[in-house]
Amino acid sequence: MSRVVVNEGILRWASERAGLTPIDIENRLPGFPQWIIGERKPTLRQLDKLARITQTPLGDEPSRRPSPDLLETVCMMQQRQAWMRESLIERGHEPLPFVASRRNESFLAVIAASRFHPASLNSNAKGKAIVT
Repeated sequence: MSRVVVNEGILRWASERAGLTPIDIENRLPGFPQWIIGERKPTLRQLDKLARITQTPLGDEPSRRPSPDLLETVCMMQQRQAWMRESLIERGHEPLPFVASRRNESFLAVIAASRFHPASLNSNAKGKAIVT
C-alpha cells in the first residue's frame, strides 16, 4: 500500500483540535507519533481512520462540519436555556412578547423590522423584566 505525504503540523492540529494527545491516538491508530516526527508516512486508509477519530475532514476541501468544541458548546447552551426557561416559568415570569414572534422571517429582516431595543427593558417591582 502506498504512503501519503502529510504535513506534520496538520497532524498535530487535528489531534489538538480533537483534544487528544498523540498517545491517545496511537492507542487507536498505531504509528501516529512516528507520523508527527516524520519517521513514517501514513497510508490513505490510516488517514481516513485518523479523520474519523479526530472528527476532521480528509482532503483539501474546507470542512462543512462544525468542530467538536462548537457542537459541545451548542449542546451546553441548549441545556442551560432549557434550565433557565423552566426556572423562570416556576417563578411566575411571563414570556416576553418578542420571543418566537417572527418564525417565518429571515433573521436580518427581523432585526431590521424589530422595534425592540435593549434600552426599552425595565424592571417591575418584583424584578421581572418587562418591555415598554
